[in-house]
Amino acid sequence: MISVEGRDLEQFANLAASNGDLWQIRRMGDMLWAKTDIKSFRKLRKIARQTHCRVRILDKQGMPFRLFRLSRRWMLAVGCIMFLLLLYTASSMIWWVDVDIIRLQDGGTDTRIEQRVSDTLAEWVWPGMFQRFLDTDAVEAGLMAELPDLAWVSVSMQGVRLTIRGVEALARPESLDARPADLVSKGDGVVERIQSLEGTPMVQPGDTIMQGQLLISHSTTKGDVHARGEVWAQRWLEKRVSLPLFREVSTFTGETFTRKWLEVRTVFGNAVFPGKLPSEPVSQDPNLRWEVVRNEIAVPGEGLYMPLVQVQETFMLMRIDMQPLAEEDVLREALGQARSELSQTWNGDVLDELVNWWISDSHIEGSVSWEVLQQVAVPQWVQ
Repeated sequence: MISVEGRDLEQFANLAASNGDLWQIRRMGDMLWAKTDIKSFRKLRKIARQTHCRVRILDKQGMPFRLFRLSRRWMLAVGCIMFLLLLYTASSMIWWVDVDIIRLQDGGTDTRIEQRVSDTLAEWVWPGMFQRFLDTDAVEAGLMAELPDLAWVSVSMQGVRLTIRGVEALARPESLDARPADLVSKGDGVVERIQSLEGTPMVQPGDTIMQGQLLISHSTTKGDVHARGEVWAQRWLEKRVSLPLFREVSTFTGETFTRKWLEVRTVFGNAVFPGKLPSEPVSQDPNLRWEVVRNEIAVPGEGLYMPLVQVQETFMLMRIDMQPLAEEDVLREALGQARSELSQTWNGDVLDELVNWWISDSHIEGSVSWEVLQQVAVPQWVQ
């Protein structure tokens, strides 16, 4: 930042700006304020002599000047370099190991096999190990060879955290079809036809059935069997959809608020510089809302992993208006959405369709029901 005083300030500004030597020029009374760089500042001396002006430096900014000031405090520079090296070394190690093994039967986690994986993993991986010495392919192959209870395993690095994900092998019992089993209904309906291949039929065409009701029993005069057959029933499949009659429209008011900070991310936690950030803006008007856009830039740059991130959050004040929608359009969308959801659960013939709709609390409620002919018999093992 420089200041210029003299008789021909306009001529000085025109000559300097035409060569691209000045920018962000402001006039404050009999003085000009502007910004320039080191190379352009040398050219301004000749222009100043031609226009009988005097140029003074008000402020020096940029990396060269910061490095020059820092060179006077070499102990601080050495401390910063050692701190960065320590952070880089720490971020190149493995500090946490997470194990997540899923059971196929219920989708839960199996702590027993997770402990076995952790014990086996200790042969290849330990906290404090450098990541460059880790061979994920070899660890996956070793776990699969040592633990036959695993059907699949994946080893991946996320920062300083090693994640082990796997699926427990599903042990299939021998002669599964030989176990006694009933056929029960998977939904409500009216029986259309029944075909029993093995077992004792418990319903007849025209009977009304409920979900879970016994259709073909495993008990026969010859003993317990694995019931086989098909039971077709007429069922009503229904989907309801609720859509608003108003659409929210956001308009930018032009008011913004920006805050910046430097964030250091390490295995011991995150630190923020400066330590205290300006609080987020809050709107008291229900028709106004602040929306935030967050940008993160890695420091020092691409290709070098360092736990330093420059964060900038820009808050924009938006006005919220409610725009009414045509009832016909909303109803058409609601019924279309209901039919789409029904088609995801049923791809057969539709015997009949029933449509209902009503308005409730500024919403349109739409209901679509399909009458279908569906095979409803599913096996249920006998304990």
